[in-house]
Amino acid sequence: MFDLSGNVSEWSDENEGVTTGNPAYDIMALQGGSFLTPANGLTCKFDFDVISTNAVLPSLGFRCCKDGP
Repeated sequence: MFDLSGNVSEWSDENEGVTTGNPAYDIMALQGGSFLTPANGLTCKFDFDVISTNAVLPSLGFRCCKDGP
């Protein structure tokens, strides 16, 4: 099995920058999708969203993603 969708968007280790506030927080790419995401955004390849590391959301979590065969 591969590229399964969970019920949350997932943190990735891809750093996209930092916030401008004080303190500054890393901005990380999100992958996959949550129960709020349209069907075409529910794969590990969907990585168009970013979020700061201080965010807390009910639709945010983690999973291990790896490219499929």
